[in-house]
Amino acid sequence: MILLLADCIIVPGEATPYSSASILDPNLIYPDTDVVRFVQYQFNNGSDYTNITAEVNGPSTEQQIQMVKTAHQQYGKQNMTHALSMLAYNQSVESVTDGIQHVPDNGIVLVELIQRILKQGHSPTLKKYFAVSPSSNRTLDHAETNAQHLYQAGVPLIAGTDSVGSLNMNGSMVEVPFALTLHYELQNFVNIVGMSSVEALDAATRDPAKWHRVPDRGSVEVQKRADLFMLNFDPLVNISNTLDIHKAWSAGREASQLYDPAQVKAVPYPATLPDN
Repeated sequence: MILLLADCIIVPGEATPYSSASILDPNLIYPDTDVVRFVQYQFNNGSDYTNITAEVNGPSTEQQIQMVKTAHQQYGKQNMTHALSMLAYNQSVESVTDGIQHVPDNGIVLVELIQRILKQGHSPTLKKYFAVSPSSNRTLDHAETNAQHLYQAGVPLIAGTDSVGSLNMNGSMVEVPFALTLHYELQNFVNIVGMSSVEALDAATRDPAKWHRVPDRGSVEVQKRADLFMLNFDPLVNISNTLDIHKAWSAGREASQLYDPAQVKAVPYPATLPDN
């Protein structure tokens, strides 16, 4: 899926002389930033949607509410919110954002919050957690349990596309090729969350197209974008068969290079650090 991301990085920080409303910094948001003008600036530059990073020292809840409201009411556009903590998740729901990236790993999402997410029509993504800090309350169990609860409640989950590249694990560098994490995400959906293989495949194709409003892709149909994989084996039998690619096309053009299966098999999975 290809979307034009809003040209903005929403970063925590204290107010500075450069954050006044009269000198709008196109890349930063501060406590005194006019966030309505900030969002207007992004969409007037041709952006398709905005993406907020919700963090402890990031945009306030009120700022996030105003940004989402501006995107919705003035432009009819969507907003996505990157939220990994319980605080950020609550802020995301309060702002009525359209999608949440990803699931919190520092606590268990309350049933009441899940019901609000379901009612508001959010579409969270899971995330392949490759490492967590043993000294914090961030755990793989929290992330996996929250994903299970969201799925069981009927909240639509779509596959996250975060990539890793080089990863430091216990002092050793592990190379995880870009795009491989999406395949791992599908395995997580089936093996951890409890989805069927069909549901997992939909979470990477039809569902993102639906929730991100890009109707020209997501399924194999006439007049739709030809982004295709031809696999050697049936992923409905084993979801890991999505890694065994015979041919691939992007926008109708056959890809000239594919992953070497030997390279894929050499990558440890799951590559996680112990919680204790």
